[in-house]
Amino acid sequence: MPTPSPRRDRRFWLAALALVAVGALLRLLAARGDLWLDEIWSLQLAGVAGSVAGVFTALHHDNNHYLNTVWLLWCGPAAGPLLYRAVSVASGAVMLAALAARPLGLDRGQTLAALLLNAVSPLLVVLQSEARGYGLAMACAVAGALCLGRLLDEPRPGRAAAFAAIAVAGLLAHLTFLFALTAFAAWSAVALLSRRDFRSRTLACFAVAFAFPGLALGALWALDLRVLKVGGGPEFERVAVLRQLLRETLGLQSGFGELAGALFLAAALFEVARLIRARRAEWAFYLTVLVLAPTLVILGSHAEYQAPRYFSVAMPFLLVLVGSVLARLWDSGWLGRGGAALLLAVFLVGSARELFGLVALGRGHYREAVAYLIQNSPPDDPTIGSDHDFRNPMLLAYFARQLAGGDVLQYEPQAQWTTHAPRWFIRHDPSETPDTRDFSLGGVGHYHLERQFPFYGGISGWHWLVYRRADSGSAPGR
Repeated sequence: MPTPSPRRDRRFWLAALALVAVGALLRLLAARGDLWLDEIWSLQLAGVAGSVAGVFTALHHDNNHYLNTVWLLWCGPAAGPLLYRAVSVASGAVMLAALAARPLGLDRGQTLAALLLNAVSPLLVVLQSEARGYGLAMACAVAGALCLGRLLDEPRPGRAAAFAAIAVAGLLAHLTFLFALTAFAAWSAVALLSRRDFRSRTLACFAVAFAFPGLALGALWALDLRVLKVGGGPEFERVAVLRQLLRETLGLQSGFGELAGALFLAAALFEVARLIRARRAEWAFYLTVLVLAPTLVILGSHAEYQAPRYFSVAMPFLLVLVGSVLARLWDSGWLGRGGAALLLAVFLVGSARELFGLVALGRGHYREAVAYLIQNSPPDDPTIGSDHDFRNPMLLAYFARQLAGGDVLQYEPQAQWTTHAPRWFIRHDPSETPDTRDFSLGGVGHYHLERQFPFYGGISGWHWLVYRRADSGSAPGR
């Protein structure tokens, strides 16, 4: 006898709720630990802004993610990491809940597969557990897809207003939400043209849905974007950025492990092709958000800096496509079920490794490193140098203010190294296996590694390697 529909619904919602809870818990666990550079930088910008109006008119900086900066301003300079990151953690739970509501025409199996992948994807967990705007932008993109799908099913003013509000919030979360907004427009255009639904009520609803985000974007341009300054970062190679984006999204290892990424991409393309054959307008959304919009940014941007997080708003939808294929394979027989299980195992094992490191090590142990320097610096030479005169001093100053005795530390910029080098040297390294060799500094000092303060090895944070000048004697606390 077939299982009654109410029981199937109950099982689906119990499974969906469990996956939402797992994803929320992972984000909460990952939100512990020290703030890293970009979060501290954002906190400083909030202090410079001074008011909500100043967030939009006084900063003109790409590290100003408007809604996140407003939140940091409200929290103040003395709050803890969990409070600073609370909006991102909540946005992760909201995004997963929106997926559970089956946007983009997903069935039950596809929804559960997409929920699982989105809940444990290392990239999504990282970005939805730090005090930045990317996590909220992803949540708005998924919620926007849910609202737009219902608006296309039945145009109503209330649904149009809800979509417009979510889209405006997405733009204020982070401007990379434009990837999703452009894809929403493509989806709407294809759907309306294929159905030839040009009634005045329908057109009015979609005019409202997209006019308000357009007005918001115009206002941001007038107030801020036309004079925006780019804060900088490591110089990028496009291929390297995209490879890291896929590795972090899918939990893959660099090198040979990346070959599995080709299978996941092929699965996503297969699903898009199926949507095209079925004449479902969602294909336009997926191709725009995953291919067209990022390609235009990569080819048309003159920015000197890029990073995987700039494309993160599209990644929940890549995982939706992969999850849809896995669900279809699972239902296709024993051979398909074996293939789905193998692909899912690759994803889960790799993701577990990344997430264990993130939860255990966080984005760096900077507070511990600064405490070590305070404890082991003699009063006559508490000088510190580093391999980067912007990143490391910002971290050093932030945590030194929070620790007793931190005011005794003296940072010496590289221009001041002449005949006397600083007693301590901090080297930051974002690689999984940092170089720990001793080194000589410009002929003025030889440095020996004292301590290594690690991080999880992903896209946020870095190792701090603390060296001591060889002729300065043993550290007092050792």
